[in-house]
Amino acid sequence: MILRKYIITVVLIMISAVLAACGSRVEEELNDEGYNLYLEGLYDEAITHYTQSLVNYPEYGAFYSNRGMAYFEKGDVALALEDLNQAIVLEPDMPEAYLNRGTVYLGSGIYDQASKDFYKAIQLKDNFKDENGLYYTYLNLGTLLNEISQPKEALAVLEKAFELNKKDEKLYNALGLIYKSIGDYERALSYFNGAIEINEDYAYAYGNRGSVYYLTEEYRIALSDVNTALSMDPYIPQMYDLKAKILIKTGELKEAIRVLDAGITRWVNYADLYITRGNIYFGEKAYGEALMNYGLGIEYGNIEGYKGQGVTYQVIGQYEDAISQLETYLQNNPGDISSLITLGMVYRQTKDYDLSLTQYEKVLNLGPNHIEAMYQKALTYIDMQAISEAEKILNQVLSIDPDHKASREALKNIEVKE
Repeated sequence: MILRKYIITVVLIMISAVLAACGSRVEEELNDEGYNLYLEGLYDEAITHYTQSLVNYPEYGAFYSNRGMAYFEKGDVALALEDLNQAIVLEPDMPEAYLNRGTVYLGSGIYDQASKDFYKAIQLKDNFKDENGLYYTYLNLGTLLNEISQPKEALAVLEKAFELNKKDEKLYNALGLIYKSIGDYERALSYFNGAIEINEDYAYAYGNRGSVYYLTEEYRIALSDVNTALSMDPYIPQMYDLKAKILIKTGELKEAIRVLDAGITRWVNYADLYITRGNIYFGEKAYGEALMNYGLGIEYGNIEGYKGQGVTYQVIGQYEDAISQLETYLQNNPGDISSLITLGMVYRQTKDYDLSLTQYEKVLNLGPNHIEAMYQKALTYIDMQAISEAEKILNQVLSIDPDHKASREALKNIEVKE
């Protein structure tokens, strides 16, 4: 389970969770001790502490909630959710537990469940023991809404967060992410810079600023920001993925592999790292390694692995496998143009011409002047011996793009054959 984007990086912050506390003085003291370990990044020690505390206080829901967040910081989503579910069973009116579980779901890309938990926490807002609980809920909900392409709604929610806290670097960071998502890179940079002004040690702001520089192809500046983020916090898996993608752009493939290996060592179940590593191996024509990495990406929850495997199988001529993987991917992303075109190519290679044409028609319904879809459709007509249809389409391509060499070459080949 992972936040998913293919090729173009979207770096998401795992918003700081509110660790719950309510109970007797002894329980609260134990909770504080574990919380301090958590804050210091000593997640194994925090887990051990809460586990020992539960021996004597097995009904104290906050221990489960807090241990769950420590598991989440270590990348163990399954154990995190198990603990948070138990916390809610024990204390169903504790909003911190819903906030924390929603945060885990958000970080895992399970947006429907995350939304339900955040709205439940808002419903229980009067029960928050931590004064920042409601603020963090709005902050996380705004991040979620941005992830599901609702930037206006996200900004409205973050306005509520701003009413509660105007000096939190995480809020500026979240606003930067929204403006980055809508392509307003200048404003995004201003908010990331604002986050850094508030807290110059805030690793996520450096990393997210680096992601903007990556998108604007300022790779050296991007790399500097990502390195700064990792020097501050080496346990942000998105930064390993982003750094590797920057290195790919600068042609440093061996170093990119090394960075991905280091990230996987820390976060063995972070699927995006496998997908990016698979892309490198695919580019190097190491197709067996590519397939293995895409498979691991699928295993850990990123469906982009199906697309990667489908393209790889198409290249090596395993067409049935290519069709299976691409169709699986398209069930979840029916409008993915590159997958539709690749699937159309595979069907042409297997002489399923009607199915091939169907894929290109889907693309052209989305964009009637898509050059590659038109060109591939013409090639299918050539294979079908429907030469007049092919010529018509190739001439249409050249009317749109007179420099499209492949179409011009295809027309020449038709003339030679005639």
